[in-house]
Amino acid sequence: MLTPPDTAEIRKVTETMRTQVLQARPVPVEATVQVGPDTLRARGTFSVKQTDFGIKPVGGAVKVADRVTFDFDAVGVREPAR
Repeated sequence: MLTPPDTAEIRKVTETMRTQVLQARPVPVEATVQVGPDTLRARGTFSVKQTDFGIKPVGGAVKVADRVTFDFDAVGVREPAR
């Protein structure tokens, strides 16, 4: 991500992120899951359009595309027995 050079612009983007962008909504996601003796790993990719969440992509010094793609690779490790 590019950081805007203007401090006022940074404050504007931060305020927009807090008030308009950080919204929650269920999104179905397909994942590949691997189960090991002491681990569980899930990997996948999904995309969402900000406008589907009622979000107008941020303008100004920072341009953000409407479609945002997420790649994830999560690993859970079993706690050792106590």
